[in-house]
Amino acid sequence: MEKTLFDNVEQLENGTPLDKIIVLKSVFKQGKTTVQPVADGMGWYKGIPRLSEDEKRALVHWAEPESKFVIKEGTTFNLNDDAQRITWNWVQFSPCICATKDEVQHTPGAEFYIHLENEEAKANVSKMELKFKATEYVLKDNSVNYPMRAELLGVNMDGESPIIIKDYLMEMADKSPEKILGIYAAKDISIRLLLLKALKKQIIRIGDGGLYMYGSNVLGTTETTSISWLANPDNAEIVKVLQREVDPNYFKKTIAEATLDNTIKIPANRS
Repeated sequence: MEKTLFDNVEQLENGTPLDKIIVLKSVFKQGKTTVQPVADGMGWYKGIPRLSEDEKRALVHWAEPESKFVIKEGTTFNLNDDAQRITWNWVQFSPCICATKDEVQHTPGAEFYIHLENEEAKANVSKMELKFKATEYVLKDNSVNYPMRAELLGVNMDGESPIIIKDYLMEMADKSPEKILGIYAAKDISIRLLLLKALKKQIIRIGDGGLYMYGSNVLGTTETTSISWLANPDNAEIVKVLQREVDPNYFKKTIAEATLDNTIKIPANRS
C-alpha cells in the first residue's frame, strides 16, 4: 500500500474509535473547493483501489476515478464511518491539502491543512518558550552591550540611548526570537563580537580587494571566512593578542601573561 503524505495523522487513522476524526482548516476561512482523484502516474489514481464489477456489487461504498468531493473550512472526516474513510483515502492526496498549517503557507496553490489540536498547541508553546528565552537574554544583558547586539542584527544604533536599543531588541525577541538567540547563544558569537569590535576600533581593517587584515595576517575575504580564521585553533595565540588589543581588560594582568611565547606571531605595526 502506498504511504500517504500525512505521517503525522497516523494516530488519527489508526487510533481508538474516539480519536479517528480528521478536520480540515482553510487559510482563507471562506469559499469551497471541489476535488477529484489525483493520478498516480501509473495509469490509475491515488487512494482508489482497482475493483471489478463483481467486487463493487459486494460493497456498500467505494470510490471511482470520476468521484468528486467538496471541501471547505471545517470539513470533517470520521474514519469510523466507511463512506467517509473511503472518501478520505483519495481526498488526502489533493494538491490543495497540506499536512500542517506551516506547510500550507509555503505551498503554492494549497489552501487547506489538517487541524491537529495537540500539534498546534505544541508549536504555540515552543514559540512562547523561544520568545521567553530570547527576552531573558536581552533583560540579563548589560546595556553597554546593546549597540553591538543591534549591529550583529545588521542595525547600527550607535549614539542611541540604551532604552531605545533595548526596546528594539525586545521587539525582535517577540517577533523573531531565533535572531535574538543567534546573537546571544550561537556557538561562534564570541568570535563574531570580537571581529565586530576589532573592525569598529580599526584594529582589523578591510584592505585592498576586500581583504580582512590584522596586521600582516590575512583573515579572509568575507566576514564569514574571517570568523572561520579566528575560530581556527591553529590561530588561537594570535587571537589572544587580538583580544588584548580590543579589550585590554579581557584578561587579568598576571606575570605569566606578561611574557608571551616567542613563537607567537605578533602582528606587524600598523600605521
